[in-house]
Amino acid sequence: DMLSAVQAYAKKQYPEALEEFSALIPLGNEVASFNLGVMALHGEGQLADPVKAAAYFALASELGHPNAEQPLQQTRSKLTSEQQAQVQALQQQLQQQVRITRVPAANSEAEENPTPLKIVRPKFPQQALTQMKSGYVTTRMLVGKDGTVQVAEVLDSFPKGVFEKSSLAALKRWQYPAAKEARVIQLQLDFHVNDVYLSKRRVTSLIEDQKLWEYATAGSPNHQLYLGLLLKTIARYAAPAFSYSPDLIASKMELPESLFSRTQLTYDIAPNTPKALLQNLTVFRFKEGKVVQVFDAEDPVTTLALAQQLQTEEDIPDGNYQIRSVYGKTRKHMLVQTYRLPEVFSSHYWIEQAAKGGSLEAQRIMAATNAQWEHYLLEQKDPQVQSWTALKLHLKGNKAQANQLLEQAIAQKYPIASELKAAL
Repeated sequence: DMLSAVQAYAKKQYPEALEEFSALIPLGNEVASFNLGVMALHGEGQLADPVKAAAYFALASELGHPNAEQPLQQTRSKLTSEQQAQVQALQQQLQQQVRITRVPAANSEAEENPTPLKIVRPKFPQQALTQMKSGYVTTRMLVGKDGTVQVAEVLDSFPKGVFEKSSLAALKRWQYPAAKEARVIQLQLDFHVNDVYLSKRRVTSLIEDQKLWEYATAGSPNHQLYLGLLLKTIARYAAPAFSYSPDLIASKMELPESLFSRTQLTYDIAPNTPKALLQNLTVFRFKEGKVVQVFDAEDPVTTLALAQQLQTEEDIPDGNYQIRSVYGKTRKHMLVQTYRLPEVFSSHYWIEQAAKGGSLEAQRIMAATNAQWEHYLLEQKDPQVQSWTALKLHLKGNKAQANQLLEQAIAQKYPIASELKAAL
C-alpha cells in the first residue's frame, strides 16, 4: 500500500518502493505516479531515465496531481523530438494499466428504498450507552419476495465493533412489502445519544491524539479510511447539508464550525417546482429571495434558468441551499441550508484516497456504489464483491454466471456467499 511504499522510499529501499508504487498505478493513484516520475528522474533504484520520468509525470497530471505539470514541462523541455514520441508511447502504455479514474461522490438519493412494513429498532449496546458513543452502521441486505430479510451484511460502520451486532440482529426481523422479485437494499442505521461524543472539542482531540491529519495526508490508507468514516459520522448529525469542491482550498486542517452546527433551516418547496431541479444535488445560492448562482450543475446555464423559477412557501435568507427529499408516508422536497467546503473535509474524498492507497475495506465500500471498483475487485477475485455481484446477476436472470461467482467465493470460505446461495 501507499504507506509501505513511502516508508520503503524513506529508508532508501528503492526496489521495494518501486514495486509498491507501481502496484498502485492500476488504482489511478496520482501520488504513486508522481513519485515514480521522481525516482526515474533521479535514478533511484534504476538508471536515470527522463523519458520514463516524463511519462509518469504526464500520467500523474492526467490523474489530478496538483504539482505534476511543472516537472513534466521541465523534463520535456530537455528531450529530443524522438524522446518526446517515446514519452507519448510510454504514457499510453501506463494509461492502459489504470483501472480506476476519479470517482464522483455517489448520489445517496439515486435509488429509493421501499418503506418497511415492520421496523425493529436495534438495541443500543449498554457499554456504548454508558460511554455515550454515537455512530452508524451501513448494511446491505437481500430481501426475499415475501419481504423478509434473508441475508444482511455490514458494509461500513463507525466506530468499529460497537453497533454492528445489534444492527444485524434487528434487521433480520424487519419486514418489507412482498414483491415479484427479491431485492438488494442498502440501509444506514444511526445511533445517537447526545452531541458531546461528536462535539468539535472531542473530535478535534481525537484527531490530534491519533495524528489523523498528519498520517492521512502522508498517505496511510488506514488513517485515511478512519478519517473518512469519522467525517461521515460527523456530517450525518449536522443540521445543514454539505457540498464539497476541489476548487476550494483549506487554509488549515481544522474542521469547520458548520460541521457541528445543530441549527436547521429547511423550507418547503412548492409542488410546481420544475422536476429537473429535484433529481440532482445542485447547490443554489439565494440572494434577496431569488436564485442568483448554481454550483455542481452539469449544465449551469440551463439549471440557473430553471432555478430562477424555484418557488417556496417562505422567503429564503441569503445563503446556499440544496433540495433534499424527506420520506414519510409521502415523499416531500425541501430546501436545506448548505455549506460549500473544501473536499478534504468530505468522507468520500478520504475513503477514495484510502481505496487508491491499497485499503481493501475502502475499496469494498467504493465498489458498493461504483462499477469501476466493482469490476476491479472482481478481477482481484475478492469474495465479498463476487458474492453481491453474483446476487445482482442472479436477480437479472444470469444464473449460470451468478453460480460461478458464488462458488468461487464459497471456495474462499466467505460465509455470506454460502448464505446467499442457500437463500437463492
